[in-house]
Amino acid sequence: MAKARKKSNRDEQPLDKTFGLLWDVDPSVNEDFMIELPGEEVRNKVEGPFCPRCNRDLSRIQSETGTSAFVCNKGCGFEKSVPLDLEALRDEVLELHNAKVRAMREVISLDLPPTKIDAQYNEDEDYFLSARITQKDGRKLLVVYAGEKKKGKHDPKDYSQFFIDLDQKQIRYDTGNKMPEEFIATFVCELRDNKTVTEFKKGKK
Repeated sequence: MAKARKKSNRDEQPLDKTFGLLWDVDPSVNEDFMIELPGEEVRNKVEGPFCPRCNRDLSRIQSETGTSAFVCNKGCGFEKSVPLDLEALRDEVLELHNAKVRAMREVISLDLPPTKIDAQYNEDEDYFLSARITQKDGRKLLVVYAGEKKKGKHDPKDYSQFFIDLDQKQIRYDTGNKMPEEFIATFVCELRDNKTVTEFKKGKK
């Protein structure tokens, strides 16, 4: 008699797919891979492989050449041969999973000097202007905010947001905020060896 599967925190995360097979990696490995663990204990955090067609367990046939053949014997007819034994497969799946997790994290370049600039211009009675330096994907960005002064919390549509890539010398603005042409006539950005003038023809102010 088949036993009911106990619900775990794995049920809340997607399965990994590689080598044409499905794998279930324990979410705790996202923290544990940072420390040294015995190889077998780490491999036990990787369940599978499972059939990519019906998600059932696969039967494994180990060959003398070190390859593994997986067969779904539940009727869907899936078969797959991989040139690695199961132990090496799980090690590779774990490496790929950890690389995927790292790829989703923010990159902060330690090669850039530490900076913290937060400037504001508040002399105008109706409009404000502020800027700060931040990082994204290891690149230094200057973020400029400009908008109408309002009491209380500002809605994203109350101000414009410009992003100036100091490394690539590119300027763009966020279309999720107020469109600059609604209140800005000209935006001038002058760097050490580059000057960009952006004119908004519909500017009212």
